[in-house]
Amino acid sequence: MEILGEAKVDSFNIPVYLTSPKQVKELVERTGCFTIERLERLETLFPPASGAQILGNHIRAASEEILKQHFGFSDDDLDKLFDLYSKRLVDPLSICSNSK
Repeated sequence: MEILGEAKVDSFNIPVYLTSPKQVKELVERTGCFTIERLERLETLFPPASGAQILGNHIRAASEEILKQHFGFSDDDLDKLFDLYSKRLVDPLSICSNSK
């Protein structure tokens, strides 16, 4: 995959708000429309590698077309990008490394 220019990356923004389990519980209780029978974090349901792959697939489903339009990615580019993303999700400290 071709390396992207800094200006192109800086011009890209997807506002995302991820709630904590506590926030989800408070919201559900406040509305009174539903009850929570079970609330678990993704990593408690799946081994780290499969959970990362599932999360990567969800993120890809939500952002694939936006990434194609903004960066001009091909399907092959996206396969490589999300494969790397899933691997990095398994090892959160890898995000802080300078390895390429």
